[in-house]
Amino acid sequence: MGLRALDLFCGAGGASKGLEKYFDEIVGVDAKHQPRYPHEFIRHDALSMPDSFYFEFDFIWASPPCQAFVSMSYRDAPNLILKTRQLLTKLTIPWVIENVPSAPLLKFITLCGTMEEFPFLRVIRHRRFESSFFIPQPYHLAADEHPPVYSFDRRAKRLQGLNEDEDYITVAGNNASLGAMSDAMGIWWMTRPEITQAVPPVYSSYIAKHFIKTLTPDGSAILARDL
Repeated sequence: MGLRALDLFCGAGGASKGLEKYFDEIVGVDAKHQPRYPHEFIRHDALSMPDSFYFEFDFIWASPPCQAFVSMSYRDAPNLILKTRQLLTKLTIPWVIENVPSAPLLKFITLCGTMEEFPFLRVIRHRRFESSFFIPQPYHLAADEHPPVYSFDRRAKRLQGLNEDEDYITVAGNNASLGAMSDAMGIWWMTRPEITQAVPPVYSSYIAKHFIKTLTPDGSAILARDL
């Protein structure tokens, strides 16, 4: 049997798509129905599956809801990061937790679409990643060195002369057309609400590549605490 990955809080499958290069089988779990998820899907509370289910996998990706960390409008949204971390630590299966820059992750790395590791991205999308194994932090431009970003705001376009099909964009709300968001993120199967919540697949590919490097000859993984 090949390597199997579990994507918790999978949404429409941005992270899962990026794992395809390194895993033979991927299963997504989400409490909401995900009709466009590209792999086997289970509708269930991601954190309350039987332990025996989690142990069927070699790697676990988790993207708990971020709304509690992005706006006061969502101040009543659940913070599931601690609960997610407690579950994954108990299981001892190699894992990654992904979330927004304001989320309370520990010993995280940050990925951004401007990094040279992602030459085909055109999106300013910072995400943090906490993991049980080592992932190198790529070089990251300072905030004032980031390229200008296209916006539907006509004043911004007039001042910057940007084009949503050529320049960097922000994938949020109505900042660009769905076609431009899809091209900038490397995601072509999602609706606008889905893509605004998604992880660029190249982010999860980068992380999966470094997970594979931890594998020992017998197929097990070296956890961060063992390095």
